[in-house]
Parts: sequence; C-alpha cells; structure tokens
Amino acid sequence: TRFSQLYICKNLKFKKKYCDYTIYIWNKETLTYLKNNDITEFTTSPELSYDRNKSIFGSDNMQVIVGGKLPMVYTRNCFSHLFGCLKCSKNKRNIKNITNVDKNMNFEIVCNDDYRCIFNKEPILNDYSKVILNNSTKFRYVALNQDIEIVKNTIEKLKEPNYYKKLKNDEYWKNSYQCNLYEGKE
Repeated sequence: TRFSQLYICKNLKFKKKYCDYTIYIWNKETLTYLKNNDITEFTTSPELSYDRNKSIFGSDNMQVIVGGKLPMVYTRNCFSHLFGCLKCSKNKRNIKNITNVDKNMNFEIVCNDDYRCIFNKEPILNDYSKVILNNSTKFRYVALNQDIEIVKNTIEKLKEPNYYKKLKNDEYWKNSYQCNLYEGKE
C-alpha cells in the first residue's frame, strides 16, 4: 500500500507481490518501477479514467474497482474532541458521521483502537457493462465498512448482465456516486 514497503521488503521473497489502489500509478514510468520491484498485479487508480488506466497498463494485469467505499484517509489522529467519545482504546469499533459544510459533502469516520479511516458516505459504483474484458483485466469490489448482507447482495447482483441498473435501484447503492473509470464513446 506504500512505496516505502518496496524498500523494506526488497530482500524478502514472496510468492506474489500485489499493488493496491493506494499506490497511484499515474504513468508508465511508475508502472515500470513497480514491475522492476517484482510487483505482478495492480489495482488501477480510481481517480483515472478506464481508458487512461488501460493506456498505462496495456496488457499487464490490472484490477478495476466496480464499487464500494474507498478509504480516503487513514490516520492515528483521534477525533474525540469532535465527538466527545472515550479514549479510542476503550471504544468499540464504530462509525461517526461528519459533514464538510463548505463542500456540502458527508463523510464517515471509522474508529478502531489504533487508527481511524475516513470514507466518503456514498459508495462508488461503476458501470463496466460496455467494457471489453480480457485475461489481464479483473474486477474488484471494495467491501470496507459494509455489513455482510450488503456485500452478499451486491456480489449476487454484480454477476448479472444488467447489474448496474439493478444496483442503482438497491437501497444501499441508489445514492452512490459514479467516478470516471469508464468513459463511454458514442
């Protein structure tokens, strides 16, 4: 999940090294660097379009994120001053909501014992029904901060040819926002 881990693990042998979406691959130079460090599978950046990611990865293995809640920030900073809660080590894992009034955006803060995650309140859901897949492209679903029933329901609907329309009518997904991984061409 971090470039610094490449250096730390440089002399260790692994069956496979995988690069998560938290390492943003913006161009072919970054991809080449990661491949030279024995990374063999990658998750594309959710901030780049599908076409841009495809131009960077070519025939290399890549995963594209179909949907889920992506953590925007991991932090050890405690937000007890905002929520008046107990010391984090005494709290149960729980979700707190916060609003950025200036941007009119809602976020969730998930407090764990030793770190916090900040998520967009609305999950992403991308329509890949028009994308031609090959052996080097895989779909990925990020199931952080969702209960098991939502995950099971989503996975079942993702298997259907018209998954996008069905999920957009689902209670959990109907308010989701779409990011730019697919840019349709008419």
